[in-house]
Amino acid sequence: MSRESKKNHINHFGKIIKDPDFIIFRPNNHYRINSNVILIKTDKEMALLESGKKDNPSIQKIIHTLNKERIPLKAVKYLLISHAHQDHYANIRQVQQKFHHISTYCHEKDARGIRLPFLLPQTWKEGLHYNNCKKSTVNLYAFYYSVFSNIYFQSIQFPNRIDGTFKHDTILRLGNEKIKILHTPGHTEGHISVLDSRKNIYLADFVPNTPWIDPNPFSLNAMILSIKKIISFDSTQIHRAIRGHGDIRREQSKKWEISNWWDEKARFRKFLETINSTLDLIPTKLQGRNMNVYQITNLFNEKFHRYSAIMRRFFIPPAVTWGIAYTLKLHQEGKVSLVKQKSKFLWTA
Repeated sequence: MSRESKKNHINHFGKIIKDPDFIIFRPNNHYRINSNVILIKTDKEMALLESGKKDNPSIQKIIHTLNKERIPLKAVKYLLISHAHQDHYANIRQVQQKFHHISTYCHEKDARGIRLPFLLPQTWKEGLHYNNCKKSTVNLYAFYYSVFSNIYFQSIQFPNRIDGTFKHDTILRLGNEKIKILHTPGHTEGHISVLDSRKNIYLADFVPNTPWIDPNPFSLNAMILSIKKIISFDSTQIHRAIRGHGDIRREQSKKWEISNWWDEKARFRKFLETINSTLDLIPTKLQGRNMNVYQITNLFNEKFHRYSAIMRRFFIPPAVTWGIAYTLKLHQEGKVSLVKQKSKFLWTA
């Protein structure tokens, strides 16, 4: 990114994007790792999609904007959490305190992670396991997570209140209008997207080339099915797609999150093509060779080397989650084999 682009990016931290159908509250910093909070509007009742992190964006800014727009707080009926990643839900308690009447919903598959934010997610445990961490190391990591997540998210982690969960695609009524909750797993097992009656789809983190996929044996099949599901909608059913994070690589900074559906659908199609071509590539490159998931990730992600040593040592780099997901799917299909050497996972074909 050029110096001018970085300056432009910084200038758009914390911006509020107003539209007749929604209001986007951008985070104060780091769009890639901090989620927007989005108010989905109707003539009478509203829904908040995500709570964001503590003061990022601030609940005071959200309330001030609603007051300026003459939207009473009691009109905000639902708080919808798209999935169990903390930048999307860490501020649940404060939102619930300010919006006393609000009902908080998420998908049942992600409910445990949202309710108990101080527990290391099971998918992280699986990712660390396939990343050749011993069980004792994973347990120690889980302990440190419970402690240091309080520091990272700048608040003491308590159990969160969830008022209801979705099991299947569901219709919710907002005043005289309806919104449809779509289960779009892959990024997480319980990820949801929201389609409103005005033909806007709110994708949250289910986006083309999403950097993270749950590192388990089921997530890539789920992602493929979610993509096929979403591209089945045509331009008469969806007009615009709104993402959960601003894409700083786009030139039009005022509309980083917003695309017409025709363009976004084309990106989803390309995303599916990339997944299928990578599934073909990996077994070919593994012929007669033993590789760990880091080496496999290097086969299809040219930018993988940019991750810092700290990220590689103490976290699961997002690209590696894809390496794990690809390898486990190929293993299920009998296209790659597991070779254990001194308790380490290596793969061959």
